[in-house]
Amino acid sequence: MSLFFTINVLANYLGNYNNNSYGINSTGNEYGAGNKYKSNSINNEYGEYGSKYSNKSVNNPYATNAPKLYDSQGNYRGRLNTTQILYQIHMADMVVNILQIA
Repeated sequence: MSLFFTINVLANYLGNYNNNSYGINSTGNEYGAGNKYKSNSINNEYGEYGSKYSNKSVNNPYATNAPKLYDSQGNYRGRLNTTQILYQIHMADMVVNILQIA
């Protein structure tokens, strides 16, 4: 099963949440979407989506506006939070795109 976000005008595409080190859109690719220097990367510890202090970050366990996850049919699957995601999604079974709604 693969999960993908529906992209629209109000959305900011952040990448595919997986550990593919070759996929350009993968958060697991340090030269692609997972680049720790990229301003909108969830791996940028100083960025809006990677900081442990940002309300929009996957790394803030108290974030109330973390990126949303949607499957390829547009079904909402929850918010991406590194402290909670392990019981919500089995990463070996799916690919997830990350989307932040403005």
